[in-house]
Amino acid sequence: MPLLQGKRIQSIFKSSSAKGTTYSKYDLEARKLVDAEYKNDLAGKNDVNTALRTAEEKISQYVAQQEKK
Repeated sequence: MPLLQGKRIQSIFKSSSAKGTTYSKYDLEARKLVDAEYKNDLAGKNDVNTALRTAEEKISQYVAQQEKK
């Protein structure tokens, strides 16, 4: 390629990509709980701090319940 002639491009091939995201087995349900609280926040039913706290409590309860099974 004439555009790259005379350029040092070796460093392009030395880099490695970042590792992908690791999801837990609870991630799908946790996302649903967070989304529900986010919708409550948007509807004006509560503020963002309350939504985050409520979502965290519900997720903790869900995980504890699933670990008992």
